[in-house]
Amino acid sequence: MEIINAAIAKLKEQGATVIDPLDPGVDLWATLRDTNAGTGEYKQAINAYFAARGAATPVKNLSELIASGGYLGRLKDRYIESDAVDEMTFNADYIGRYKGKQVIQQRMMDLMKQWQLDAVVYPFETKPAKTIAEAAPNNGETVVNDPFDNRVPGGGNRLSTVSGLPTIVVPAGFNKDGVGVALEILGKLYDEATVIRLAYAYEQAAPNRKLPKTTPLLGIEKIEY
Repeated sequence: MEIINAAIAKLKEQGATVIDPLDPGVDLWATLRDTNAGTGEYKQAINAYFAARGAATPVKNLSELIASGGYLGRLKDRYIESDAVDEMTFNADYIGRYKGKQVIQQRMMDLMKQWQLDAVVYPFETKPAKTIAEAAPNNGETVVNDPFDNRVPGGGNRLSTVSGLPTIVVPAGFNKDGVGVALEILGKLYDEATVIRLAYAYEQAAPNRKLPKTTPLLGIEKIEY
């Protein structure tokens, strides 16, 4: 959070009026978890994908994929959970979660109107990124059970995903391990222009981006910071 607090200080330094902290009036993160609908939506999406590929596809739906065993072991539990979700058109649980997204969107719009805000800023992620070896040990065949990682479905900073409001993520700096930390800027519905202006202004004042060493320039472009 030190990096994010420094980013907020930079916004103030550049003349932004910052209200920190901003009380949303509800347990926002708990509500975001309750609106997670990805489990059921995944089944519909992957079944549509298989159907679009035609008769040559070796499996025709998620159920057949699970039966085939042709997937990484770490995905098994998620696949089984998703496949168990009933048809979603009249699924009361899914409809309730979807309506919850509309409630979140309206709450954020009301909050910005109440406090006359152009945008809301917060950490893109409050947990450090894992290495591939940590996230997918044994080439992805092993399920990760980390007692110090309390991630749950929908437990991330998913405010933009749930609300559908325009968002940009900008680099805020790097932690002691050299892993990038990002600031997320969320604006009002259909007000992408303000979000873009804020992101551009912040990046000009705080040029934190570094080109990755593993992805050198192609020799045909020039990027200066």
